[in-house]
Amino acid sequence: MTLLLVMLVHTLLLCSFRIGVAKRPRHYDAPDTISQWRRSLASIRGGDRSFDGYDPNQYMTVGDLENRRYYAAVPNGEDPFANVRSRKPRPVQEVVQEFFSNLYKLSPTLFYGFLSSSALFVAWQIPALSPLLQRHFMSSRHNIRERRYHSILLSAVSHSSAPHLLLNLYGCVNFGTVARRNLSARGLPLWPFALGAAATGSLSFLALSRHGSCIGLSGVALAMLALDARMNPAKVLGFVVYFVPIRMMSQYALSGLLAVSLFGVATGAGNVAHATHLGGLLFGCFYFELLTRGLLRRLNFWKLLLIYSKRKAPR
Repeated sequence: MTLLLVMLVHTLLLCSFRIGVAKRPRHYDAPDTISQWRRSLASIRGGDRSFDGYDPNQYMTVGDLENRRYYAAVPNGEDPFANVRSRKPRPVQEVVQEFFSNLYKLSPTLFYGFLSSSALFVAWQIPALSPLLQRHFMSSRHNIRERRYHSILLSAVSHSSAPHLLLNLYGCVNFGTVARRNLSARGLPLWPFALGAAATGSLSFLALSRHGSCIGLSGVALAMLALDARMNPAKVLGFVVYFVPIRMMSQYALSGLLAVSLFGVATGAGNVAHATHLGGLLFGCFYFELLTRGLLRRLNFWKLLLIYSKRKAPR
């Protein structure tokens, strides 16, 4: 019985193979070796695209076509990678100078904010200067009771740890560049927005946090992010959360940051100034509403700022 089943299966496979061979079109014939070689030679020499009825590029991939185009532009006998191998990296000093020069041309506000934050970070590393910095460059209720009201703004450019400084500077440079362009397109400078965001972030912390103190540009950076998110809600932003890259639309990112800040303020979890972040985000959204409704130009205070800023270089 087993032998009969094996013979039956063998017969069915053989029949199906013959049927498949019979259904193969008769006109299909693989090109011979000589024709392939002649077509390849014609394509390399850059001859006619049609040779013996065939397209010489039909058997070539996209990478082959790109390589042929690249090598065709290189003279015969020359190394195509000679320029790459002889190229030397630019000096670090030149790269840094160019960065600060371009940053100043783009926005003096971002330039001076970058320099002042870096200088104060170096000052925080000197133990002898710590008492002075705590009195004048830290936002706290104790400083307000001592009538050090300038600490509300000066605390924004104060950073004591390198990760905090780098993260805030990265956010301010990236989102500040976009905010500068969006505001300049409407005839508005950037520095009133930055000062308002810094003051709102510090005042929010003083109002919602009973203890502790806050420093850093987090409120300003998040205000710039909120303004960009409201102006370009479909823009895709990239984040890295615990070494996990995340990409989402800016409107979703803004909603998520607002939710996290509200949760942090309500629970007081973590050693993070959630109230400062919340104040910066709300200021960016509020500033967007003022822009879209044209209320900024109706306020006499903002008119004075606009007149003063027009007399100066654009910031």
